Amino acid sequence: MNKFCLFFLGSCFLSLVHTKEILFEGDYYSSERDLANHLYFKQDYKALFLLTLDSIEKKRSCNFLEPFIEVSIRTAYQINDFQLLNFLYMSSKICENNNRVINEIYLKYLVEIEEYDQSYKILESLDRSSNYFPILENKYFRDSGRWKYLSDFGTSLTRNSNINNGFTASEVDIYGMTFEVSEDAYPVQDIGIRYSYFGTFYRYFKKSSQLRLRFYLSGEDYSGSLADRYSPFIFSDYVFTKKDMISVSYGTSYWNKNEVYNFHSLAYTRKLINQEYLRMIKFSFGKTKSPSNTDNNSKFWSFKSFFRINQGLFADLEYIDNRTDFEFSSYSGYSFASYKQFEIQQYSIIPFLELERRRYKGEFFSYGKKRSYQKLNLGLTLTSEQFNSLKFQFSTDRYKSNIPIFDNRINVFSLEYLF
Repeated sequence: MNKFCLFFLGSCFLSLVHTKEILFEGDYYSSERDLANHLYFKQDYKALFLLTLDSIEKKRSCNFLEPFIEVSIRTAYQINDFQLLNFLYMSSKICENNNRVINEIYLKYLVEIEEYDQSYKILESLDRSSNYFPILENKYFRDSGRWKYLSDFGTSLTRNSNINNGFTASEVDIYGMTFEVSEDAYPVQDIGIRYSYFGTFYRYFKKSSQLRLRFYLSGEDYSGSLADRYSPFIFSDYVFTKKDMISVSYGTSYWNKNEVYNFHSLAYTRKLINQEYLRMIKFSFGKTKSPSNTDNNSKFWSFKSFFRINQGLFADLEYIDNRTDFEFSSYSGYSFASYKQFEIQQYSIIPFLELERRRYKGEFFSYGKKRSYQKLNLGLTLTSEQFNSLKFQFSTDRYKSNIPIFDNRINVFSLEYLF
Protein backbone atom coordinates (compact mmCIF):
# COMPACT_ATOMS: atom_id res chain seq x y z
CA MET A 1 0.00 0.00 0.00
CA ASN A 2 1.26 3.51 -0.81
CA LYS A 3 1.66 5.73 2.22
CA PHE A 4 -0.36 8.28 0.28
CA CYS A 5 1.41 11.40 1.53
CA LEU A 6 -1.36 11.58 4.13
CA PHE A 7 0.73 11.18 7.22
CA PHE A 8 -0.39 14.72 8.12
CA LEU A 9 -3.55 12.99 9.37
CA GLY A 10 -1.73 12.75 12.64
CA SER A 11 -1.80 16.51 13.05
CA CYS A 12 -5.03 17.37 11.19
CA PHE A 13 -7.39 14.75 12.52
CA LEU A 14 -5.70 13.20 15.52
CA SER A 15 -4.84 15.06 18.69
CA LEU A 16 -4.40 14.13 22.31
CA VAL A 17 -6.69 15.62 24.90
CA HIS A 18 -5.39 15.42 28.49
CA THR A 19 -3.42 12.15 28.79
CA LYS A 20 -6.12 9.55 28.28
CA GLU A 21 -8.49 10.88 25.63
CA ILE A 22 -7.95 11.09 21.87
CA LEU A 23 -9.78 13.49 19.58
CA PHE A 24 -10.32 12.21 16.04
CA GLU A 25 -12.62 13.87 13.51
CA GLY A 26 -14.56 15.64 16.24
CA ASP A 27 -15.09 12.59 18.49
CA TYR A 28 -13.31 11.62 21.71
CA TYR A 29 -11.92 8.12 22.33
CA SER A 30 -10.76 6.76 25.66
CA SER A 31 -7.60 5.13 24.28
CA GLU A 32 -5.62 4.29 21.16
CA ARG A 33 -7.17 0.81 21.17
CA ASP A 34 -10.67 2.28 21.41
CA LEU A 35 -10.05 4.41 18.31
CA ALA A 36 -8.40 1.56 16.37
CA ASN A 37 -11.29 -0.80 17.15
CA HIS A 38 -13.82 1.88 16.19
CA LEU A 39 -12.25 2.23 12.75
CA TYR A 40 -12.05 -1.55 12.37
CA PHE A 41 -15.70 -2.20 13.18
CA LYS A 42 -16.71 0.78 11.06
CA GLN A 43 -14.68 -0.84 8.25
CA ASP A 44 -12.84 2.43 7.68
CA TYR A 45 -9.69 0.50 6.87
CA LYS A 46 -8.10 3.35 4.91
CA ALA A 47 -8.12 5.68 7.92
CA LEU A 48 -6.95 2.85 10.21
CA PHE A 49 -3.97 2.03 8.01
CA LEU A 50 -3.03 5.68 7.49
CA LEU A 51 -3.05 6.38 11.23
CA THR A 52 -0.95 3.27 11.86
CA LEU A 53 1.60 4.10 9.14
CA ASP A 54 1.78 7.71 10.35
CA SER A 55 2.47 6.52 13.91
CA ILE A 56 5.25 4.24 12.65
CA GLU A 57 6.76 7.04 10.58
CA LYS A 58 6.75 9.47 13.50
CA LYS A 59 8.13 6.80 15.88
CA ARG A 60 5.44 7.29 18.45
CA SER A 61 5.70 5.48 21.78
CA CYS A 62 4.96 1.77 21.91
CA ASN A 63 1.99 2.37 24.20
CA PHE A 64 0.49 4.49 21.44
CA LEU A 65 1.71 2.48 18.45
CA GLU A 66 1.09 -1.13 19.42
CA PRO A 67 -2.75 -1.07 19.55
CA PHE A 68 -2.86 0.39 16.03
CA ILE A 69 -0.43 -2.22 14.65
CA GLU A 70 -2.36 -5.02 16.37
CA VAL A 71 -5.72 -4.02 14.86
CA SER A 72 -4.19 -3.16 11.48
CA ILE A 73 -2.34 -6.46 11.09
CA ARG A 74 -5.56 -8.33 11.88
CA THR A 75 -7.32 -6.28 9.19
CA ALA A 76 -4.53 -6.76 6.64
CA TYR A 77 -4.74 -10.54 7.17
CA GLN A 78 -8.51 -10.54 6.66
CA ILE A 79 -8.37 -8.55 3.41
CA ASN A 80 -5.33 -10.51 2.14
CA ASP A 81 -3.00 -7.50 1.96
CA PHE A 82 0.10 -9.56 2.75
CA GLN A 83 2.59 -6.91 1.69
CA LEU A 84 1.18 -4.55 4.32
CA LEU A 85 0.94 -7.44 6.82
CA ASN A 86 4.68 -8.14 6.46
CA PHE A 87 5.55 -4.46 6.86
CA LEU A 88 3.40 -4.13 10.00
CA TYR A 89 4.89 -7.26 11.56
CA MET A 90 8.46 -6.04 10.99
CA SER A 91 7.52 -2.63 12.36
CA SER A 92 6.07 -4.20 15.51
CA LYS A 93 9.55 -5.49 16.43
CA ILE A 94 10.50 -1.94 17.38
CA CYS A 95 8.56 -2.37 20.61
CA GLU A 96 10.14 -5.75 21.53
CA ASN A 97 7.03 -6.68 23.52
CA ASN A 98 6.43 -10.04 21.81
CA ASN A 99 2.79 -9.07 21.32
CA ARG A 100 0.65 -12.23 21.45
CA VAL A 101 -2.05 -11.15 18.98
CA ILE A 102 0.45 -9.87 16.41
CA ASN A 103 2.50 -13.08 16.64
CA GLU A 104 -0.56 -15.31 16.40
CA ILE A 105 -1.84 -13.59 13.26
CA TYR A 106 1.56 -13.62 11.59
CA LEU A 107 2.00 -17.29 12.47
CA LYS A 108 -1.28 -18.14 10.73
CA TYR A 109 -0.06 -16.27 7.65
CA LEU A 110 3.31 -18.08 7.60
CA VAL A 111 1.66 -21.49 7.93
CA GLU A 112 -0.65 -20.70 5.02
CA ILE A 113 2.29 -19.79 2.76
CA GLU A 114 4.18 -22.90 4.03
CA GLU A 115 7.03 -21.01 5.72
CA TYR A 116 7.24 -23.73 8.37
CA ASP A 117 10.71 -23.05 9.77
CA GLN A 118 9.97 -19.41 10.56
CA SER A 119 6.46 -20.19 11.79
CA TYR A 120 7.81 -22.82 14.20
CA LYS A 121 10.17 -20.24 15.76
CA ILE A 122 7.20 -17.95 16.38
CA LEU A 123 5.14 -20.86 17.72
CA GLU A 124 7.85 -21.65 20.28
CA SER A 125 7.87 -18.03 21.48
CA LEU A 126 4.11 -17.83 22.11
CA ASP A 127 2.48 -17.93 25.53
CA ARG A 128 1.20 -21.50 25.94
CA SER A 129 -1.40 -20.41 28.47
CA SER A 130 -3.29 -18.55 25.75
CA ASN A 131 -6.66 -20.11 24.89
CA TYR A 132 -5.78 -19.65 21.24
CA PHE A 133 -2.39 -21.40 21.42
CA PRO A 134 -3.71 -25.00 20.97
CA ILE A 135 -5.59 -23.92 17.84
CA LEU A 136 -2.48 -22.35 16.32
CA GLU A 137 -0.31 -25.30 17.32
CA ASN A 138 -2.76 -27.76 15.80
CA LYS A 139 -2.94 -25.72 12.58
CA TYR A 140 0.86 -25.64 12.32
CA PHE A 141 1.31 -29.41 12.70
CA ARG A 142 -1.75 -30.20 10.58
CA ASP A 143 -0.56 -28.06 7.67
CA SER A 144 3.18 -28.76 7.91
CA GLY A 145 2.87 -32.55 8.23
CA ARG A 146 5.67 -32.61 10.81
CA TRP A 147 5.88 -35.03 13.74
CA LYS A 148 4.91 -33.79 17.18
CA TYR A 149 5.70 -35.42 20.51
CA LEU A 150 3.66 -35.08 23.70
CA SER A 151 4.40 -36.68 27.05
CA ASP A 152 3.09 -36.84 30.61
CA PHE A 153 4.71 -38.30 33.69
CA GLY A 154 3.16 -38.76 37.10
CA THR A 155 4.22 -40.33 40.36
CA SER A 156 2.15 -40.88 43.47
CA LEU A 157 2.41 -41.99 47.08
CA THR A 158 -0.07 -44.85 47.43
CA ARG A 159 -1.61 -46.82 50.29
CA ASN A 160 -3.01 -50.17 49.09
CA SER A 161 -5.03 -52.40 51.42
CA ASN A 162 -4.39 -55.57 49.41
CA ILE A 163 -1.14 -55.52 47.41
CA ASN A 164 -1.04 -59.32 47.05
CA ASN A 165 -4.70 -59.82 45.98
CA GLY A 166 -5.14 -61.90 49.10
CA PHE A 167 -8.26 -63.90 50.01
CA THR A 168 -10.96 -62.37 52.19
CA ALA A 169 -12.45 -65.83 52.87
CA SER A 170 -11.16 -67.86 55.85
CA GLU A 171 -12.24 -71.22 54.34
CA VAL A 172 -12.62 -72.68 50.84
CA ASP A 173 -14.34 -75.84 49.58
CA ILE A 174 -12.49 -77.84 46.92
CA TYR A 175 -13.86 -81.14 45.60
CA GLY A 176 -16.31 -81.14 48.50
CA MET A 177 -13.63 -80.80 51.16
CA THR A 178 -13.16 -77.70 53.37
CA PHE A 179 -9.73 -76.15 53.75
CA GLU A 180 -8.61 -73.25 55.94
CA VAL A 181 -6.89 -70.37 54.19
CA SER A 182 -3.31 -69.92 55.41
CA GLU A 183 -2.32 -66.58 56.92
CA ASP A 184 0.14 -65.76 54.14
CA ALA A 185 -2.81 -65.79 51.68
CA TYR A 186 -4.65 -63.04 53.58
CA PRO A 187 -4.56 -59.45 52.27
CA VAL A 188 -1.37 -57.48 52.93
CA GLN A 189 -1.49 -53.70 53.08
CA ASP A 190 1.47 -51.45 52.31
CA ILE A 191 2.52 -47.96 51.25
CA GLY A 192 4.35 -47.68 47.95
CA ILE A 193 5.08 -45.59 44.88
CA ARG A 194 3.02 -45.60 41.72
CA TYR A 195 4.32 -44.14 38.47
CA SER A 196 3.00 -43.65 34.97
CA TYR A 197 4.43 -42.33 31.72
CA PHE A 198 2.49 -41.58 28.57
CA GLY A 199 4.16 -40.52 25.31
CA THR A 200 2.65 -39.82 21.89
CA PHE A 201 4.13 -39.15 18.47
CA TYR A 202 1.62 -37.95 15.92
CA ARG A 203 1.60 -36.62 12.40
CA TYR A 204 -1.08 -35.37 10.02
CA PHE A 205 -1.39 -36.55 6.42
CA LYS A 206 -3.32 -34.51 3.86
CA LYS A 207 -4.80 -32.44 6.74
CA SER A 208 -7.67 -34.90 7.34
CA SER A 209 -5.84 -38.09 8.36
CA GLN A 210 -3.49 -38.63 11.27
CA LEU A 211 -1.07 -41.29 12.49
CA ARG A 212 -0.41 -41.65 16.23
CA LEU A 213 2.20 -43.82 17.91
CA ARG A 214 1.62 -44.09 21.66
CA PHE A 215 3.54 -45.64 24.54
CA TYR A 216 2.22 -46.13 28.07
CA LEU A 217 4.05 -47.47 31.11
CA SER A 218 2.56 -47.87 34.58
CA GLY A 219 3.96 -49.53 37.66
CA GLU A 220 3.80 -49.97 41.43
CA ASP A 221 6.76 -50.41 43.78
CA TYR A 222 6.22 -51.56 47.39
CA SER A 223 8.55 -52.29 50.30
CA GLY A 224 8.89 -55.94 49.24
CA SER A 225 9.46 -57.10 45.67
CA LEU A 226 6.71 -59.77 45.67
CA ALA A 227 3.94 -57.25 44.91
CA ASP A 228 5.90 -55.01 42.54
CA ARG A 229 4.31 -54.80 39.11
CA TYR A 230 4.62 -52.89 35.87
CA SER A 231 2.87 -52.87 32.50
CA PRO A 232 4.19 -51.44 29.20
CA PHE A 233 1.72 -50.88 26.34
CA ILE A 234 2.21 -49.79 22.73
CA PHE A 235 -0.58 -48.38 20.56
CA SER A 236 -0.81 -47.26 16.95
CA ASP A 237 -3.82 -45.24 15.77
CA TYR A 238 -4.66 -44.25 12.21
CA VAL A 239 -7.35 -41.57 11.96
CA PHE A 240 -8.46 -41.74 8.33
CA THR A 241 -11.44 -39.36 8.53
CA LYS A 242 -12.69 -36.88 11.13
CA LYS A 243 -14.97 -39.63 12.45
CA ASP A 244 -13.13 -42.93 11.91
CA MET A 245 -10.05 -44.50 13.51
CA ILE A 246 -8.34 -47.90 13.44
CA SER A 247 -6.09 -48.90 16.36
CA VAL A 248 -3.58 -51.68 16.93
CA SER A 249 -2.30 -52.33 20.46
CA TYR A 250 0.07 -54.64 22.29
CA GLY A 251 0.74 -54.86 26.00
CA THR A 252 2.37 -56.99 28.67
CA SER A 253 1.88 -57.13 32.43
CA TYR A 254 4.59 -58.22 34.87
CA TRP A 255 4.29 -59.17 38.54
CA ASN A 256 7.48 -59.62 40.56
CA LYS A 257 9.43 -59.55 37.25
CA ASN A 258 7.38 -62.49 35.91
CA GLU A 259 5.13 -62.06 32.89
CA VAL A 260 1.51 -62.52 33.95
CA TYR A 261 -0.14 -62.02 30.56
CA ASN A 262 0.20 -60.25 27.23
CA PHE A 263 -2.37 -59.17 24.70
CA HIS A 264 -2.74 -57.72 21.23
CA SER A 265 -5.87 -56.27 19.69
CA LEU A 266 -7.36 -54.47 16.70
CA ALA A 267 -10.10 -51.87 17.14
CA TYR A 268 -12.32 -49.63 15.04
CA THR A 269 -13.73 -46.43 16.56
CA ARG A 270 -16.32 -44.07 15.08
CA LYS A 271 -17.43 -40.67 16.41
CA LEU A 272 -21.15 -39.89 16.14
CA ILE A 273 -21.08 -36.11 15.87
CA ASN A 274 -24.78 -35.38 15.33
CA GLN A 275 -26.14 -37.66 18.06
CA GLU A 276 -27.51 -36.02 21.21
CA TYR A 277 -26.30 -38.57 23.78
CA LEU A 278 -24.41 -41.37 22.03
CA ARG A 279 -21.06 -39.83 21.07
CA MET A 280 -18.84 -42.73 20.03
CA ILE A 281 -18.80 -46.49 19.40
CA LYS A 282 -15.86 -48.91 19.41
CA PHE A 283 -15.53 -52.49 18.18
CA SER A 284 -12.49 -54.54 19.27
CA PHE A 285 -11.15 -58.07 18.96
CA GLY A 286 -7.89 -59.69 19.98
CA LYS A 287 -6.02 -62.35 21.95
CA THR A 288 -4.57 -62.70 25.43
CA LYS A 289 -1.89 -65.13 26.51
CA SER A 290 -0.82 -66.08 30.03
CA PRO A 291 2.51 -67.96 30.26
CA SER A 292 1.86 -68.87 33.90
CA ASN A 293 -1.74 -70.08 33.41
CA THR A 294 -2.72 -71.39 29.98
CA ASP A 295 -6.35 -71.76 31.16
CA ASN A 296 -6.63 -68.00 30.66
CA ASN A 297 -5.35 -67.90 27.06
CA SER A 298 -8.26 -66.44 25.15
CA LYS A 299 -9.74 -64.80 22.09
CA PHE A 300 -12.15 -61.94 22.70
CA TRP A 301 -14.34 -59.36 21.02
CA SER A 302 -16.16 -56.40 22.51
CA PHE A 303 -18.52 -53.57 21.60
CA LYS A 304 -18.41 -50.30 23.55
CA SER A 305 -20.63 -47.21 23.46
CA PHE A 306 -19.72 -43.80 24.88
CA PHE A 307 -22.38 -41.36 26.09
CA ARG A 308 -22.55 -37.75 27.19
CA ILE A 309 -25.69 -37.48 29.31
CA ASN A 310 -25.47 -33.78 30.10
CA GLN A 311 -22.91 -31.13 31.02
CA GLY A 312 -20.07 -32.89 32.82
CA LEU A 313 -21.79 -36.30 33.07
CA PHE A 314 -20.32 -39.12 30.96
CA ALA A 315 -20.92 -42.87 30.75
CA ASP A 316 -19.91 -45.89 28.72
CA LEU A 317 -21.41 -49.34 28.27
CA GLU A 318 -19.45 -52.37 27.00
CA TYR A 319 -20.30 -55.95 26.07
CA ILE A 320 -17.46 -58.52 25.90
CA ASP A 321 -17.26 -62.14 24.82
CA ASN A 322 -14.10 -63.96 25.99
CA ARG A 323 -13.43 -67.54 24.84
CA THR A 324 -10.70 -69.84 26.16
CA ASP A 325 -10.03 -73.52 25.44
CA PHE A 326 -12.14 -74.40 28.48
CA GLU A 327 -15.79 -73.69 29.22
CA PHE A 328 -15.19 -72.97 32.92
CA SER A 329 -12.94 -69.97 32.10
CA SER A 330 -14.92 -68.70 29.08
CA TYR A 331 -17.45 -65.95 29.73
CA SER A 332 -19.57 -63.16 28.34
CA GLY A 333 -20.47 -60.05 30.27
CA TYR A 334 -20.98 -56.33 30.36
CA SER A 335 -19.57 -53.32 32.16
CA PHE A 336 -20.98 -49.89 32.88
CA ALA A 337 -18.90 -46.89 33.92
CA SER A 338 -19.80 -43.29 34.65
CA TYR A 339 -18.30 -40.13 36.08
CA LYS A 340 -19.48 -36.61 36.82
CA GLN A 341 -17.35 -33.49 37.17
CA PHE A 342 -18.24 -30.87 39.80
CA GLU A 343 -16.61 -27.45 40.10
CA ILE A 344 -16.78 -26.08 43.66
CA GLN A 345 -14.94 -22.78 43.99
CA GLN A 346 -11.30 -23.60 43.12
CA TYR A 347 -11.75 -27.37 43.41
CA SER A 348 -12.65 -29.98 40.81
CA ILE A 349 -14.27 -33.15 42.17
CA ILE A 350 -14.94 -36.17 39.97
CA PRO A 351 -16.79 -39.14 41.52
CA PHE A 352 -16.75 -42.28 39.41
CA LEU A 353 -18.48 -45.65 39.29
CA GLU A 354 -17.81 -48.90 37.43
CA LEU A 355 -19.86 -52.09 37.50
CA GLU A 356 -18.87 -55.32 35.73
CA ARG A 357 -20.67 -58.68 35.56
CA ARG A 358 -19.68 -61.93 33.87
CA ARG A 359 -21.51 -65.17 33.04
CA TYR A 360 -19.18 -68.14 32.74
CA LYS A 361 -20.01 -70.82 30.18
CA GLY A 362 -19.20 -74.01 32.06
CA GLU A 363 -18.85 -75.58 35.49
CA PHE A 364 -15.71 -74.95 37.51
CA PHE A 365 -15.01 -78.64 38.15
CA SER A 366 -12.97 -78.09 41.34
CA TYR A 367 -16.02 -76.45 42.95
CA GLY A 368 -18.86 -78.25 41.20
CA LYS A 369 -20.60 -75.11 39.88
CA LYS A 370 -20.40 -72.29 37.39
CA ARG A 371 -18.49 -69.29 38.65
CA SER A 372 -20.32 -65.99 39.14
CA TYR A 373 -18.45 -62.69 38.99
CA GLN A 374 -19.31 -59.14 39.92
CA LYS A 375 -16.97 -56.18 40.32
CA LEU A 376 -17.91 -52.79 41.78
CA ASN A 377 -15.46 -49.91 41.66
CA LEU A 378 -16.23 -46.59 43.37
CA GLY A 379 -14.05 -43.58 43.94
CA LEU A 380 -13.32 -39.92 43.39
CA THR A 381 -10.51 -37.63 42.32
CA LEU A 382 -9.85 -34.15 43.70
CA THR A 383 -7.77 -31.39 42.14
CA SER A 384 -7.29 -27.72 42.96
CA GLU A 385 -6.58 -24.72 40.71
CA GLN A 386 -4.04 -23.50 43.27
CA PHE A 387 -2.12 -26.80 43.19
CA ASN A 388 -2.93 -28.05 39.70
CA SER A 389 0.02 -30.47 39.60
CA LEU A 390 -1.36 -32.45 42.54
CA LYS A 391 -4.21 -34.95 42.38
CA PHE A 392 -5.78 -36.89 45.24
CA GLN A 393 -7.64 -40.09 44.45
CA PHE A 394 -9.50 -42.72 46.44
CA SER A 395 -10.92 -45.92 44.97
CA THR A 396 -12.42 -49.08 46.38
CA ASP A 397 -12.87 -52.34 44.45
CA ARG A 398 -15.28 -55.07 45.52
CA TYR A 399 -15.13 -58.49 43.84
CA LYS A 400 -18.05 -60.80 44.60
CA SER A 401 -18.33 -64.46 43.57
CA ASN A 402 -20.14 -67.64 44.57
CA ILE A 403 -16.67 -69.23 44.88
CA PRO A 404 -15.01 -67.65 47.96
CA ILE A 405 -11.43 -67.61 46.64
CA PHE A 406 -12.56 -65.05 44.05
CA ASP A 407 -14.05 -62.71 46.67
CA ASN A 408 -11.79 -59.72 47.14
CA ARG A 409 -11.64 -56.17 48.42
CA ILE A 410 -9.05 -53.49 47.62
CA ASN A 411 -8.93 -49.89 48.91
CA VAL A 412 -6.40 -47.47 47.43
CA PHE A 413 -5.51 -43.92 48.53
CA SER A 414 -3.04 -41.97 46.41
CA LEU A 415 -1.57 -38.47 46.15
CA GLU A 416 -0.16 -37.92 42.67
CA TYR A 417 2.21 -35.28 41.33
CA LEU A 418 1.95 -34.58 37.60
CA PHE A 419 5.04 -33.33 35.76
